[in-house]
Amino acid sequence: MTDRTSDWSPLVTDPDGTYAQTFQDMRGRCPVAWSNDFGGFWALTKHEDVVKACKNPAVFSSAPQFTVPHLDLGFPWLPLQSDAPAHTAYRSVLTPFLAKPRIQGMVPQFRELARNLIAPLRGKSEFDASMEFAQPFAGEALCLALNVPEDMWAEFRSWTSNIVTAFSTGNLPLILEVSNAVSEYVTREIKDKSENPGDDLMSAMLQARVDGRPLTQPEIHGYYMLLTSAGHDTSSNSLGQALLHLATHPEHAARLRAEPELIPRAVEEIVRFYGPLIGLGRQAVQDVEIRGRQIKAGEQVALVWAAAARDEEQFEDANSFILDRPVTRSVSFGFGTHYCVGADLGRVQLAVAIEEFLTEFGNFELSGEVGRTIWPTQGIRNVPVRTS
Repeated sequence: MTDRTSDWSPLVTDPDGTYAQTFQDMRGRCPVAWSNDFGGFWALTKHEDVVKACKNPAVFSSAPQFTVPHLDLGFPWLPLQSDAPAHTAYRSVLTPFLAKPRIQGMVPQFRELARNLIAPLRGKSEFDASMEFAQPFAGEALCLALNVPEDMWAEFRSWTSNIVTAFSTGNLPLILEVSNAVSEYVTREIKDKSENPGDDLMSAMLQARVDGRPLTQPEIHGYYMLLTSAGHDTSSNSLGQALLHLATHPEHAARLRAEPELIPRAVEEIVRFYGPLIGLGRQAVQDVEIRGRQIKAGEQVALVWAAAARDEEQFEDANSFILDRPVTRSVSFGFGTHYCVGADLGRVQLAVAIEEFLTEFGNFELSGEVGRTIWPTQGIRNVPVRTS
């Protein structure tokens, strides 16, 4: 660990449980900030710096690590933990399942999922909009898009729930427990789909080639681990943030009911403003200077999407939530080579879920304490609401 004075700690949130004020302060006072947490790391908080880092994998590499803190379980978390040109091949395995035309064609199925989850909530005066709607919807929609067998959905959701809890609490034994369960599943599926291929994700992975070779079992394990964490958590966090926002801003809920054509813009603003995934990691593979700070080869660097997405130099009135803000080049879905492969799925999921929730519940308000996660997500675990 480098002996430096710490500029901030990601383990300390603002009084409201978010990082909004902290990141605003850092952008002005110390835009390239050092933290002594997690063995020491740099945080890039300006939009310009984050974009430049994304464009320069020769300096800021994803292959050694993609998270801060670094989590090495003996396999790469694919496709994120890779650099070009291998990244292109790894990413292409998921692309057919998450391509925009396919996702758009699945809107009726996503609506059915949403309505099925809403059905048992009808007539309830109070329920948890995150636990009972946002989290299961995000998990089931992802499973549906990836053609995960329906009899695996419950187990898949248990993995996502446990791994999110493990990340937010630093519970390494729980991460290992999930990893072992995923490994057992991968072993069973490889055997089954080798003998009985279909149109599911595992079959596609077994047919994929990287540099002319098939994927290894650890690589396949890494795909499933990433999907159970980032693939699910970002969408459930965004939807939880959306429902919390609408519960506390009834004027916005009313406007979206009256003008549902604004929902896609609202989705972009929710993701920009609330930053459900705070940031991802890189490792500096050579010395570099940014804004007078000397980053050494081998040091951890966090690209803080949530801070960059509220950069006052990039976005007009950046710290205000503007429901119908024109679509801007936010980095909340990442940037460059590592732009989120599931971005179209995320957008469609959010739009469908918001519209169905607003259609069903004419009035709802926050009725209790909100449960939040901390670094590396601004997640919403609980949104207790009262309907009328």
